[in-house]
Amino acid sequence: SRLWCVLELFVFLQMGGTIQEVDVIVLAENEASTKIITSQFQHFDAHNANCFIQSDKYRLLEMIEAGFGDFTVFNARVRDILGEAIQADSTWEAKPVNARLKSML
Repeated sequence: SRLWCVLELFVFLQMGGTIQEVDVIVLAENEASTKIITSQFQHFDAHNANCFIQSDKYRLLEMIEAGFGDFTVFNARVRDILGEAIQADSTWEAKPVNARLKSML
């Protein structure tokens, strides 16, 4: 839901980073929350993403539109990136945040 985060991920990959270098960690309270977040990944739309500073959102959306022509291509690519990152993470599953953090320690 954070437009800056999505844009940073996109730029990282465009500059030569790989999906294998991306760790997607869903910080959810329970399995139901994890499913909701996963669904949000699958239905990402830049228009619905947020920035703390509203003027940043307008500027980023203008930049995306200038670079891609429209949001359809960008949104599809972001969905692909998030889906690939989840598939590349062999530990991905619907786990509550506490279990995920403990497994990382």
